[in-house]
Amino acid sequence: MKPVTTLFILSLLLGRALSAPSTQATPRPSLSSVPRAQLVQASKKKQPGGTVYFTLRKYIDAVVAQDPGLISSRLALMSNAEEIKATRASYLPHLTAVADSGLVAGPQYLSLVAPAARLENVRTVGAGVYEVAGASLTMPVFKDGTFLGINTPPAVNIKRAQGQILAAQTRLDQAEVIYQATYVFLRAISSAKQVEILRAELDLVEKQTAIIEEKAKYNLVTAEDLAAAENKLRDAKLRVSTGTTAAIDAFFRLAELVGIEDPRQVRIEIKYPTPAPLATFDGALLRMNVDHPAIAAQEGAVNEAKANLALRQIQLWPSGTVRSTYRYGEDLSEIGQEQFVGVLSFSAPIFDFGELHYAAKAADFNLQSQNEKLVKVHNDLRQSIFDDFKNIQNETLLLANNNTVVTDDQRTVDRLQELAKYGQVPIPALLDAQLQLLAAKEAQDGLTVTLY
Repeated sequence: MKPVTTLFILSLLLGRALSAPSTQATPRPSLSSVPRAQLVQASKKKQPGGTVYFTLRKYIDAVVAQDPGLISSRLALMSNAEEIKATRASYLPHLTAVADSGLVAGPQYLSLVAPAARLENVRTVGAGVYEVAGASLTMPVFKDGTFLGINTPPAVNIKRAQGQILAAQTRLDQAEVIYQATYVFLRAISSAKQVEILRAELDLVEKQTAIIEEKAKYNLVTAEDLAAAENKLRDAKLRVSTGTTAAIDAFFRLAELVGIEDPRQVRIEIKYPTPAPLATFDGALLRMNVDHPAIAAQEGAVNEAKANLALRQIQLWPSGTVRSTYRYGEDLSEIGQEQFVGVLSFSAPIFDFGELHYAAKAADFNLQSQNEKLVKVHNDLRQSIFDDFKNIQNETLLLANNNTVVTDDQRTVDRLQELAKYGQVPIPALLDAQLQLLAAKEAQDGLTVTLY
């Protein structure tokens, strides 16, 4: 994941979600439990003219429902669940049926067992048909650490651990998708606000330039002052053009993530949503240790290594299998014959140049390695949360200082506007104050987006 320095993403790591301004956060349904189409339809509120209105929560739900990576992860989890069942079933009794029918010629034996040594059993015919049918039952007695399939074998635990890793990785991927959706949504809000500020700034700069041009007619300003005013006007127009392009691009991206071709059909409230309350540092650490997907993924890797070690160690021991077979057949004109065979077989490794022994040692070292990685994941996340809290504190302080500047500038503009009504303040001074206020608001918006 990208470095996280925002209120929203930090609250996401703690299992919280951003709430709408007028509603309280509610538990979100599991990705695997809600159909994609249902999520998409539930996340959209149709407006007149075919437009779709989104809050941040609804937008995130729509993006999550349609993201192909998350759909792939959900299917991978379903596949893993079936693999667990298949692996478990491989250690249970298996019953199979066999049926053969064929055309033979020449000396014949009824091929239920090995041919008899007596020559009387040999017949020579031109051609004939034989039929054999039967059933076979195979039951592992002791195989890969399971007795008669009663206890759970290590191979099943390996699949379960892989499912744990997949589930944790899916949560990480979902957090990344939510991060991207939130960024796109907030960028659209910010770009719309920026265009409003830039257009207001252009209007003020045009008024300033008009005043300077009027003064230039009477030689009250220098040529340099006039050129500077014209350059400032060109810059203001360029900023409006650039800001408008950025806003259009932001809304195109906003619509693209939810599968809407025409961005004009997308409507959002140009107001930043209210974030959920930020947890304390101790609370964040506690929640991290309990529920962070990165830790869950590494714990899954540890469990997989444990199960693999158990499997490698148990493969050093003998294994046993029971096989029972019943067959019935007819050979040409002979009457039907039947056969029942029951076999209990054991196999034990004797000498393999250390293949199984070294495999067990490698699995042991891998388990130790995964345990050390788990410690490192804990340490890295703890440091990441500490850095996030520090960055949030710094950015909150910057935003608070900027809010003070905006308040002071707004007070100054209000005072100058009141004085301008009575002609006590020159218009250029009022325009300068208004431009300064717009610059402060532009900085305020940038800090707000950064803090989110």
